Amino acid sequence: RVRKGIGDILVWENNAPNRVPVANANVIITGDTVTINYAAIKSGGFAPGAEVFVQIPFGTFADLVGNSFTGLASPTDWNFTVLDDVKPTATPITPANGATNVASTTNLILSFSKPVRAGTGTNNRILIYQAGNPTPLETIAANNTAKVIITGSTVTILNNPLPIAGVMVYVNIEAGAFSDNSGNFFDGILIPNQWRFQVRDTQKPTTAALNPTNGQQNVAVNAPLTITFSEPIRKGTTGSALIFSRRGANQTVDLADITVAGNTATIPHTPFLSNDTLHVWVLPNTLVDTAGNAFDGIISDQTWRFTTADIDIPQISSFTPPNGASGVPLNTNLTIVFSENIRKGTAGNITLRGDNGVAIQTFAVTDTLVQVSGRTATIRLRGNLPTATNVHVLIDNAAFTDSSGNPFPGISSPTTWVFTTLDLNAPFIATYTPARDAVNVPANTSLTFVFNKDIQKGSGNIRIQVSGVASPVVIPVTDANVFLRLDRRTVDVQLSTFFPNGIPSGGVVSVTMDNGVFVDLANGNRFAGIDNSNPWRFTVNDIIPPSLSTFSPANDATNVPVATTLTLNFSEPVRAGAGRILVYRTGS
Repeated sequence: RVRKGIGDILVWENNAPNRVPVANANVIITGDTVTINYAAIKSGGFAPGAEVFVQIPFGTFADLVGNSFTGLASPTDWNFTVLDDVKPTATPITPANGATNVASTTNLILSFSKPVRAGTGTNNRILIYQAGNPTPLETIAANNTAKVIITGSTVTILNNPLPIAGVMVYVNIEAGAFSDNSGNFFDGILIPNQWRFQVRDTQKPTTAALNPTNGQQNVAVNAPLTITFSEPIRKGTTGSALIFSRRGANQTVDLADITVAGNTATIPHTPFLSNDTLHVWVLPNTLVDTAGNAFDGIISDQTWRFTTADIDIPQISSFTPPNGASGVPLNTNLTIVFSENIRKGTAGNITLRGDNGVAIQTFAVTDTLVQVSGRTATIRLRGNLPTATNVHVLIDNAAFTDSSGNPFPGISSPTTWVFTTLDLNAPFIATYTPARDAVNVPANTSLTFVFNKDIQKGSGNIRIQVSGVASPVVIPVTDANVFLRLDRRTVDVQLSTFFPNGIPSGGVVSVTMDNGVFVDLANGNRFAGIDNSNPWRFTVNDIIPPSLSTFSPANDATNVPVATTLTLNFSEPVRAGAGRILVYRTGS
């Protein structure tokens, strides 16, 4: 039998001493048996799996006569291992459950409640998921020493960089992945909300779709411009969109005018021009994702370009001959240059009309004489146009269309395209003063004649022949007495220089002119002149009475036959008047 002595009993648990005074009531002696109620001394008793040895110093116990127990000094004298039936737990975990803004390269760390080792069974996997996707991003076996590093109670899972930034990730660990050294398996992490965290978004938003698409044709002029991104976006703090137009109608869209909804940005614009090629730029940092990662922008003419539909009707750029042209050669082909490339329509006519509305020439647009090349339509004449004629060109609606089928509205007004052909007509005298075949013309008359068109002096002479005068008066057209009035049509010929006393009384005047003595002003067409076959003739007023030149028989003649005829020779031709001829006998 023993009794308590003095001193402390040392209970070493995992090399940590717990000092138990021998006087403690939980050290109980019954005869020769000592019971140490360790669970009452240390809350919970021994730690599961603990390595324990007990040291009892000399004198801690003695027999009833006072002989001291020599004690237990060596760790090997009394040692044992406590049964471990407690499963390891993982607290804490890194990243923490519910963490945000986690770097995509962050390793996963589990701090277990005790040292652990990798399981080797079939349920030893670590699975990393993206929320909402049932297919793991990565599957790792717990005993893959290249990926899983176990240091005592710490497990580090070397994570591949997560491929999707800004998303929620959750980690599952199967129940057989880790166990403690006693074979107690970690229960695992089996539901998504046990270990989930959001990966830091470091990826810039990218374009998923453009509307209109790059390279699209026949886009409506008021079509919306939208960009669909790879993720939700918002406006940045500065920036704009630029719309470049091949036809020069550039636009700038301020950041304030751009609208954003979810993954989509809409760029407003004024209606585009028809048949225009446009390039849309979006400046960097104009748009950002919800994490603030900036869109790199669109800063290339090749990334987002499209062509609007052609809704413009062809317009006339120029005519040949031009509208209002004069002196157009009679064989001139007609040319129209349009605002864009054109082609023939399926029907319609091109009509050339005179002032009276009568058609001069008509062409079906399908005629081979109507030719189209690019922007130019050429109408080749069937024959020469009439001279000195106002030609009005009319074209039916839809006789021509552009390459998109937009019809040219035609020319319906006779004043839109009108020109005058070259005047090849010789000028002629429209009025004569004195009039042809006039009588009783004053002797001091001058000559005045008016042409049908503007003329100028040419070369040659004007000849005036008076009856009874041997030689004509020849007046060069360049003589100062031949005067062309300011109206360019009226000519005055002063005769006083040549007939200072007037034209002889009763004289018959014949005027002739050389061919080319006058020419028209516009084209030099020669006046044909007046020849002797049809001269300009008139008669001067006769104011001198006839006189007797000779008698027969002569005055005072003798021996005149009794049956003689009396003859009077006058100074000019005469006709019978109203008086009598009286023959007297001398002395009666």
